Amino acid sequence: MNHSYPVFTEKNECHDCYKCIRHCPSKAIRIKDGSASVIAELCVACGLCVKVCPAGAKKIRDDMSRARFLLTRGKPVYVSLAPSWRSAFKNLSDVQIVTALRTLGFAGVSETALGAQAVSSETGRLLHDAVPGIHISSACPAAVDYIRKYIPEYTACITPLASPVLAHCGILRRRFGNDIAVVFIGPCAAKKQEADRHPEILDLALTFNTLRKWFEQENLVPESIEAVDGAGFVPAVAEEG
Repeated sequence: MNHSYPVFTEKNECHDCYKCIRHCPSKAIRIKDGSASVIAELCVACGLCVKVCPAGAKKIRDDMSRARFLLTRGKPVYVSLAPSWRSAFKNLSDVQIVTALRTLGFAGVSETALGAQAVSSETGRLLHDAVPGIHISSACPAAVDYIRKYIPEYTACITPLASPVLAHCGILRRRFGNDIAVVFIGPCAAKKQEADRHPEILDLALTFNTLRKWFEQENLVPESIEAVDGAGFVPAVAEEG
């Protein structure tokens, strides 16, 4: 059991059903001491094992306590919020989700889509000048890891660009200063890999499930919260959602 890795097994909850082993695309799970253990060096943190585990034994690292601590350190902490928040929190408006996150202590909330826009624009320019062939987006860290580990012959086909979230972190740091902290919030376990590998750019990554739990622990009901002054996405609203 390795709780430091983004995906792990809660040993006492594992029913030894082999379902995660059968579904793992990178064969990164083995039975060890009677439970299905994630092999970190083989895993790409896609999270599929978490989704298929019938016992809920496969977990995504929580990181809420680290986020709480980050908010106590006295420097502004900004959220990079994945566009899919609109599906995860269907009843909330932009103002409500921003207000709820600022109530938790975040200095501001920005849309990761701003980074995606920048990467899309740069990708367009790159492809315009590129020779014909295979070009694979660098957007998904799980996909990039899978290619590098299991089909390395295609590694050179990955576009030499930052992922949208890392590009977005760069935008925020240029706008608000490099002494800020940035926390990504979205649906993806693999974003935790990016945060672990690039802590100087992205401090932490949380899942929507963790955010829901945080709201509950604070007795915070975003649907009924009163908006604070200036509650909106910073530094601008994304044109692409």
